[in-house]
Amino acid sequence: MKRTPIAGAASALFLAAALALGGCGGDPASISSPSSPSSPSSSDSSVSSTAAPSSDNTSKPTSAVTSSIIVPGTLTKEQAIEVTKDVVSRTDEIYYLTLMYPSLIKADSGQTIPEEPGFWLVTDERFRTKADLRAYTETAYTPAYVDKYFSHIFNENDKDSGFLEYNGRLYIDSHLGGIGNMTTLKWESLRILSQEEDSLTIEIDRYLDDGKIYEISGIDTYSMKITENIWRLDNKSSKSVNDAE
Repeated sequence: MKRTPIAGAASALFLAAALALGGCGGDPASISSPSSPSSPSSSDSSVSSTAAPSSDNTSKPTSAVTSSIIVPGTLTKEQAIEVTKDVVSRTDEIYYLTLMYPSLIKADSGQTIPEEPGFWLVTDERFRTKADLRAYTETAYTPAYVDKYFSHIFNENDKDSGFLEYNGRLYIDSHLGGIGNMTTLKWESLRILSQEEDSLTIEIDRYLDDGKIYEISGIDTYSMKITENIWRLDNKSSKSVNDAE
């Protein structure tokens, strides 16, 4: 039987996402889901939402590979915003579709691992092995970032990672999902901290935005590198308003 993803059906927090990604674009300090292209509060904000994607999005997610939209060098604030938006969009896609909600990847419940019936065969042909999954992840994250935060997923055949390989194919834990909160990146607040020909580091104000409350909740710092004409996330950190004061 082919599985149809159901929003909100995940029954447990995906441990690896909690350790590795939480937060828009992959901050290991907290957990939230990816941002949508626009915000209900401001046109220059990026929204992170707990809502699960539609079945159309999970069955045919867009490619995570995007050419660099700006040649590196001395970037203006507006150019830095475009670079960061691009990186956040691609890291969010990977975070959401393959790491925070692994149970939403296309899989066949009729093909399971012996003695592990909760692990279903991944039928998305992009992800036949963990190596394929890692290669996909590295289209938006640098290898150094992947080694630091995702090594448990890719280097160990442990069911706690949410993924297992069996007879050369990838299987996914059908029960796992994620939790998060609604946050907004205030793009007009972006500040360039440093930049070189192959790197850019910025900080940006993060707002809590749950439809009732709209207030600054912290500051996120993104460090990005460009290789092979692709900007990738190399590091991300967050601090609360209290820590920032």
